[in-house]
Amino acid sequence: MNAEQKPKVFSPEEVGSALERISGSGVLGSKSRIQKLLRYLVTMELEGEGEKLKAFTIATEALGRGNDFDPGTDSIVRVEVNRLRQALTHYYNTKGAQDPIKIEIPKGTYRPKLEAQVVEMPGPAPEPGPEPEPRDGFWTMHGRSAFAAFATLAVVILTVLVVKPVLEMKSDPPAPQLVLGRTHELDRNAIAVAVLPFRTLAESARAAQLSGGMAKELRSALARNQALSLITNIPDSEGKVTEDLRALGRSGQIAYFVTGTVQELSGVLRVAVELLDGRDGEVIWARTYPQDAQKVEAFRDSFIGAVSRDLRPQFYSASKRTLAAKDPDDLSAWELYLMATWAPGEAISNLDWEKERVELAQRSVALRPRFGQAHAVLADKLVYLAAVDPPSNTETFLKQARLHAQTAHELAPSDADVLFNLAIHYWHIGKIGQATRAMARVLELDPSHVLARPLVKSFPYTCVAPPDEILQEAIAYDAALAPDNPVRWVTLTWLTMLHLNRGELELALTAEQRTHQIFQTPDTVIRMAALLNGLGRKDEARNLIEAQRRNWPNIDAGHFAEVTMPRRCHEAADAERTLQLYRDLARDADPG
Repeated sequence: MNAEQKPKVFSPEEVGSALERISGSGVLGSKSRIQKLLRYLVTMELEGEGEKLKAFTIATEALGRGNDFDPGTDSIVRVEVNRLRQALTHYYNTKGAQDPIKIEIPKGTYRPKLEAQVVEMPGPAPEPGPEPEPRDGFWTMHGRSAFAAFATLAVVILTVLVVKPVLEMKSDPPAPQLVLGRTHELDRNAIAVAVLPFRTLAESARAAQLSGGMAKELRSALARNQALSLITNIPDSEGKVTEDLRALGRSGQIAYFVTGTVQELSGVLRVAVELLDGRDGEVIWARTYPQDAQKVEAFRDSFIGAVSRDLRPQFYSASKRTLAAKDPDDLSAWELYLMATWAPGEAISNLDWEKERVELAQRSVALRPRFGQAHAVLADKLVYLAAVDPPSNTETFLKQARLHAQTAHELAPSDADVLFNLAIHYWHIGKIGQATRAMARVLELDPSHVLARPLVKSFPYTCVAPPDEILQEAIAYDAALAPDNPVRWVTLTWLTMLHLNRGELELALTAEQRTHQIFQTPDTVIRMAALLNGLGRKDEARNLIEAQRRNWPNIDAGHFAEVTMPRRCHEAADAERTLQLYRDLARDADPG
């Protein structure tokens, strides 16, 4: 659109047709709430109400939240609008490339923007020429077919169909060929990551000593995670994302780049790390690590461990955000598993969302019946629902969970993510010893697993008072995490449990309140309510539970007191103090 042109005003019929095309394309998912969200946002904008599109309005009018919605503690609007943005981007890059109307939601606002999309008309077909050489690497995900398939077609059909690929090959040079750390078909069975060499920003012998070989060591640490495929041979880039690397990202061969710089300021070494989206180079996450040891070698070791733990949840969360914009019918078994498995940062705490995770895992198993990772997710999810949603606490569900756990262990006994899910499964059903042993094995397989390290120490004290050293280790581990690390709500809620089991109710309540600033679950809500009730704040306890019913309609303090906590605590030698706190809550919170 030229600068002097005014934005085109579309009729309601034109916009309605555009929305129908998007919904019919499948990119929003068949049962996704972002279909309703898109129509709501567009309707509000067309009716001149765009200025009202704030988090509270969207949550209460489009996403089913009540008037007590707090955008500071509930991230549903941000998460769902981000999913919608990605779905629209995917649509206009694929099926909607020829749509006359383009709808987008610019970052920093919830107001949609509608504009005319320039539609390129195909030119006349060229004379048939020799079949082009196959290009190296993978084809992009959205609709390029290998030319070898056309060789079997008639010459007339070849003449028509070959036009677009030939033109694309002329404008987009072939991506360099990669050697991948682990083979995966079309990047759909692992998250492809390239760790580029770390650069030294200024002349410094110590900085050069630290940066040398750091990328290789970080790559080796990350490679312990079987969900990642580490690039082992990439074009020489001198630590920068070159045009060749950008082409690899756009083609889908590299999902994420990790870049880093080292410098020495006033005698202190600092390492700055960035995680970049391979598709567009956008910075997803960044952190600076100051020197925490006198010797360079010791700092390098501590840095590799810290950045590996920090990167792990970022890889999972970013990948989930990308996949959330796609129709589940288009996902591979591994992608369905990744969407289903729990990772802090992208979860939504409500019953419908958790049931969708079960459905995604079941779809994964249907596609690959001997896929241990998906079986492990089902083992975890089914017992979790049995713990927090009374109608889900059936013998059928529990039996299915046990069978999935057994199958997962048989099929993938050396996958850290599988064993992590199994450890959580065992914890929910009260097999604390088995859960602890499984979590210890997770650390053996993947020492950078950010949650296994604190949980293996805390699990034995699920229902009993921990000694001082265990409590202090838990406090120190939480304090060492970056403030924005999404796993902090887990470390904080475990601090709550440790304090609670020692009878330190005020300290426990403080930790749980900090947890709720990040994320809430039925477990954390009932635990906080039990603490409030134990401190004589009974009305607050009841109100807290009632407020959670919009997300978990069946939440019940009695279920925790009679089923969930006795199940988790049955191996404990003396869990009476903890169990009594939940029984008191059930008695006082019962409206009858």
